[in-house]
Amino acid sequence: MNCHLYKKKYVKRISLSEISPLSNFESKSTSSLIYILFRAADNKLKIVFNKKIDQDISNEGFKEIGRKLGSRRDYDLMKLTLKELGHEYIISTQGYKYSILLIRHLNTIGFPTISAKKIFKKKITI
Repeated sequence: MNCHLYKKKYVKRISLSEISPLSNFESKSTSSLIYILFRAADNKLKIVFNKKIDQDISNEGFKEIGRKLGSRRDYDLMKLTLKELGHEYIISTQGYKYSILLIRHLNTIGFPTISAKKIFKKKITI
């Protein structure tokens, strides 16, 4: 009889210290806009919090495709959720690689995007 023993692989749990403190979430002064920017030249998606995006739009060629009012905690939770869903943050380009799946996941977790309307549009055939 062939018996194989397999090692169990445990996923590292997220500690509460990795997320912004709850007190920041409750404070009204930390609420700001979370912007989702897209650049078509290299298919890069950039998500920024509480930043003047005029410089990114004019100098770097980004286009705003979505925004949401939120706190720093919301921003950190969104980044952790995207990491758990398999979307890696690329440090060298400071953003995510654009994909339809990434846009769908952003829309599902509550960050509306302009291009999500095009993705979910259903074709009606007769």
